[in-house]
Amino acid sequence: MVRHLDYIDKSLNELLRRGYDNGFLMIKLSYTRKFIQIRKYITSPGEYGIQLAFPKAKWSLPYFHDVERLCRSIKSANCCIDDAGGMDFLYMDFGQDVVNADVCIRRILVEIFGVTQSTKLFVTLEKAALFDVLVDDPNTFYSESVKDVLKELKKGNANQNIEPTVKTPAE
Repeated sequence: MVRHLDYIDKSLNELLRRGYDNGFLMIKLSYTRKFIQIRKYITSPGEYGIQLAFPKAKWSLPYFHDVERLCRSIKSANCCIDDAGGMDFLYMDFGQDVVNADVCIRRILVEIFGVTQSTKLFVTLEKAALFDVLVDDPNTFYSESVKDVLKELKKGNANQNIEPTVKTPAE
């Protein structure tokens, strides 16, 4: 979806609430290679949060140290650099603090990437429930079919008929 800066907090809330374990929110700047990725993690039932994952890639090298400096200036979140598949990533763990995540991401977008209110941002939420349901267990997913989803939306009672499916180790 095409969004602007004012939509970042809503997108973060959707990821935190509806995202599955390792679900993510991708914010891409129009007509550039620049992006920000925020991942949801669920460590155990009821224990979940979101984290920024900023790559140290060819396109991001000119911004990496500025992003790191900005993230390290935010005292209430954990920041570290770690290797993931042969590439360094800057990780900023916000836990469930969407306000702090929103402030950090907006600052990266505005102060480092030069985004303005009129800049088009392409925002996608991946690996998330289609409806407004809390996903707080790493073994839960919602397996609604698109056909059933559309039927329930027309009826106006889609949230009432969604049942979670619990994965078992054998699956």
